[in-house]
Amino acid sequence: MNIGKLPACRQAGQRSELINKHNKNPDHRDFCLHISLHFKIKLILLSKKTNFNPLIAQIERKIMSPSEIFVCHALAIKAFRFATEGFFLKCGRLSPYFFDASKFCSGKDLEVLVKAYTSILQGNGLVPETALFGPAYKGTILVPAIALWLYNQYGCNVNYSSCRKERKRHGEGGELIAYDAKGSNFTLLDDGVTTSGTTQKSIVLINNAKSKVKACVFALDRQECNDGDTTRLASQSIQDQFDVPVFSIATLSDLISVLETENSRRSKEFLPRILAYRDKYGIQTK
Repeated sequence: MNIGKLPACRQAGQRSELINKHNKNPDHRDFCLHISLHFKIKLILLSKKTNFNPLIAQIERKIMSPSEIFVCHALAIKAFRFATEGFFLKCGRLSPYFFDASKFCSGKDLEVLVKAYTSILQGNGLVPETALFGPAYKGTILVPAIALWLYNQYGCNVNYSSCRKERKRHGEGGELIAYDAKGSNFTLLDDGVTTSGTTQKSIVLINNAKSKVKACVFALDRQECNDGDTTRLASQSIQDQFDVPVFSIATLSDLISVLETENSRRSKEFLPRILAYRDKYGIQTK
């Protein structure tokens, strides 16, 4: 199951269909229940101090997809950041928003993130058939947490590996950390994909270790194109270039959908900026 691709259910009649479709995945059910209740509790607490009641009412009326629920949780813990002056990304673009996965920095919030990744890994048969690989730095923290969760909850013992920003020239040396990658199949896990540069480097690094990447999973697909290629998203270019499936927990479209529902000062200020940014760096239609 790719929860980043689930339909955004708008009608009450679709509730049972969505539940039945994914009822066989216990981690998906736990994930949805956990973050929806967690987010609702946060909203109720906030409503005691500020006028959040209109937002609660709007969310109550809307049946959200798991991807949108994940976005709501990320907004609640301020993993999505917004700034009028923008954020300079590694690729050189100036973005009105930034996804900061390091905000999942408590045990409870990390559990939400780990469950979301696990839902995709299990739903698409990626574990235990593949080991896990997380690029430095955030991936270095992420993959052992997911491996531990898989073992504790399901008895699924998967290997994991990560990489360094720079080659180590003392001790064990090299660029790879932990599991001996030679001859292995990996699922690459990272917090987000903007352009495909970082992911391409990781795949080349794994290939040079005589191993293969069998899939990529991102927390957020920003749904942007690589420079010079405005006909396909960067995530699609990874799939085309390396012949691997690409999955995401959530996408820019999910963020936009949630902000449209919010009808808050934040959404009124930044949603137009985000839409303009998407028009500039997303797929260009004639």
